[in-house]
Amino acid sequence: MPKNIALQRFPPLALGLLGCLASPAALAAIVVTLDFEGLPDLYYADAGAQNLGNAYAARPGGPVFGPDATLLGVGRWLNDTEYPPASGETVLYTGFENFIRVDFTTAPVSMVNTYFRSGTDIFLFAFDAADNLLGQAFGSPNTAPDPAGYLTVNTAGFDIRYVVIEGAPNFFVLDDFTYTAIPEPAAGAGAVGLALAGLAWWRRRR
Repeated sequence: MPKNIALQRFPPLALGLLGCLASPAALAAIVVTLDFEGLPDLYYADAGAQNLGNAYAARPGGPVFGPDATLLGVGRWLNDTEYPPASGETVLYTGFENFIRVDFTTAPVSMVNTYFRSGTDIFLFAFDAADNLLGQAFGSPNTAPDPAGYLTVNTAGFDIRYVVIEGAPNFFVLDDFTYTAIPEPAAGAGAVGLALAGLAWWRRRR
């Protein structure tokens, strides 16, 4: 192939590859489940009763809980006869607010799902960074022995920046909080770096 034709064709191809590597779609989505097990006592209502806050902030998406999201456990103030956990022995609840908010501080997500038990109606609202409502889910009262309930919101893209779960304070619990995220930007940056190195090598070989 004549050299000048190769010079015309390869750079656009390389740029296209870089664009693909840098885009969220090129990074495999991962499903993250938070079961609220194994956290320090200070987050339990019968101990420190500290808001969960950024206890999980190092996870993909950087979830931060508030404003009064604390833990109950089997044998630790939890009425597990009516509000049993989905797994393990711990649930998330709020004793003083009518909602729990979860902000995804490092990257937006595309799906949020949570197990719940509630003595009243319960709602899940999902919002983007501009506070636009992206979707919502509704759950009816379902204390045991009624079947467990799940609230789910899905969106077409990774655009959920925060969710609000709304119910009656001290009358709902959450467990196995799950969301779909993409790897942190550093993973994509590494792939882009490899592509740039390849492009530099090709230029030296011209």
